Amino acid sequence: MSQGQTTRTARVATVVVVLAALLGACDAAPAPTPSSTGTRVAGEESDVRTRLADALATDRPDLARLLTDDSVTLTPVPTPWLPGRQILDVLADTGSHPVRFYVALSDEGDAVVLTRDADAFVGLLADADVRVPDEQTAVDVVDTYLDATRSFQVWSQRVGSLDEVELLPTLDAEQQAAWDAVVADLGADVAPTRAASRGDGFDVVAWVADGDTLVRHDVRVTEDGGLSDRTTVLATGLPVPVSP
Repeated sequence: MSQGQTTRTARVATVVVVLAALLGACDAAPAPTPSSTGTRVAGEESDVRTRLADALATDRPDLARLLTDDSVTLTPVPTPWLPGRQILDVLADTGSHPVRFYVALSDEGDAVVLTRDADAFVGLLADADVRVPDEQTAVDVVDTYLDATRSFQVWSQRVGSLDEVELLPTLDAEQQAAWDAVVADLGADVAPTRAASRGDGFDVVAWVADGDTLVRHDVRVTEDGGLSDRTTVLATGLPVPVSP
């Protein structure tokens, strides 16, 4: 069992465009299922594509160049709680190394790359002065946070039950026994993201299948947009296709 914690960072005043490396942070194919219910940008796609490319050109020219290919898709993530900005799921599914990353684009033309950068997401909430008035908004914020900050180096997806974990096509006896043990131990606990009101905010619990590990996220979301995440690995060695 391992634990990690993401704490709230200070309000960001400048554009944060952080991504470890094009083929490090974003070099894997997309997760097996979409993590948002957004639809591809339609009539305004050309304008959004141009504004995003311009926003990334100085600090991330490698990502900006991807957008010159019309086959690269930009899918907006529904975020009505995020004023003045939209989050885009960008997928370049070409060549031998598909690239996927999440980025927030402001109305003023600033960009914040969120992939593999939880602190950037926390800073985004602060910079946008996000307000979280109810449990459903808290759930939506956490779901977006978990989707957008994935590394895409292994299969990673939120799960609402163990039935949603994509196992290998066939399991040998040892793998089946190990999986059966996980189901017996955690099957009743794994559930869709849920929030409970407490004090000045909400306690949110979410589950993620990240590679061959099953992770519980206990996320504290405050009414003024603060977010802190405590992770607990509750199962390892899951019989899943770890690499995309």
